[in-house]
Amino acid sequence: MYRDIISRDNESYRSPLARHASAKVVAAQHDIEDPDWQDARDNWTDNGDENSDIDDGTDDDGGSMFVASTKRAKKPRQQTPSAQSKKKGQPQLDIELVLEFMREVEKRRDEREQRRLVMEEEKHALYRRERELELRCRELELQSRELELRGRGLEMQEREVKMAQERKKLQE
Repeated sequence: MYRDIISRDNESYRSPLARHASAKVVAAQHDIEDPDWQDARDNWTDNGDENSDIDDGTDDDGGSMFVASTKRAKKPRQQTPSAQSKKKGQPQLDIELVLEFMREVEKRRDEREQRRLVMEEEKHALYRRERELELRCRELELQSRELELRGRGLEMQEREVKMAQERKKLQE
């Protein structure tokens, strides 16, 4: 139960393309059939007509007894090596295609991550430059204010000088 929850949680962190690709891999792995199991399925039928070594159900005593033979069924000769390789090759090809697809997805993800990192570095550089410009602007504003105050100070000094000159004129 907890494994299902954990695996579902882990699935949610993967991209939809990666989940789809892993589902294809799992499906392809399940499509690969065991040749011995395939032979057993081919030899087995519901009515048992092909298995002539099955007892007909009668015993020498007249009682009914069903016993299946322990003799191994022969493999059908109709399967050729080329037919088997097609069965096994197709899932292998599917797995290779899925793996190639997953590699490309991973490559795109890495490229996207690299672009994101470059953009983040550029963003940080722009932020630093903006801060430098803001500080420079404040420095210039302070210098401007200082010059303005100096200018006012000079104006006041000029006024004082003029007032002093006028007082001298009046006193004379």
